[in-house]
Amino acid sequence: TRFLEGTSGEAWMTTRATQSGSGGQGVNGYRFAIKRDINGIYSVNVSLEGQRQRQEFYNGEIPGSSDTPLPEWINLTVVALGDKLAFFANDRFVVFVDNATKLDGSIALGVEPATTADFDTFIVRDTSPLGQ
Repeated sequence: TRFLEGTSGEAWMTTRATQSGSGGQGVNGYRFAIKRDINGIYSVNVSLEGQRQRQEFYNGEIPGSSDTPLPEWINLTVVALGDKLAFFANDRFVVFVDNATKLDGSIALGVEPATTADFDTFIVRDTSPLGQ
């Protein structure tokens, strides 16, 4: 994910995504959001978004970002298998979700209003153990 230089906003990837409500105004699922403020400071948020619930698992800086400058492109990775999900930003561990309650859906990419962000190199791999 990349934000244009000098811009702020929020871009997100939702795993196990489903359309919320009959009007289709939102996306339910495990949301991995990256935010950039007007000063160029990044943060990430991982949450389960539902029609009547929101459960936050992580909200803070991108791990390692206080030690080294972030690259232009921020790599977001989600590994999901059964009721377990692991979230990584720039190959650094962010948070682990165990006993996930939402086990179905697809993948959604999006941005919040007034945000311009790029997504590139989207890869889906099978995480099933060999032979299953």
